Amino acid sequence: MSNKINMESIPSITEIIELVKMDICDNYCKYPDRYGINNYDPTDLDRDEKFGQMIDEVCDKCPLDRL
Repeated sequence: MSNKINMESIPSITEIIELVKMDICDNYCKYPDRYGINNYDPTDLDRDEKFGQMIDEVCDKCPLDRL
């Protein structure tokens, strides 16, 4: 048995924080509902515009970006 650890398979702290941040944004952010963004509605033609507005007004100021 070898006790060597494959360092390439271990994510860095930065990668772990980024994954946690993305998970929080994707699953717990309250703002998509406030901007009327329905991720599952392919007929929403204004979706990209609403996302752009949300990113400009809210996401750019999100405290998770400071991690």
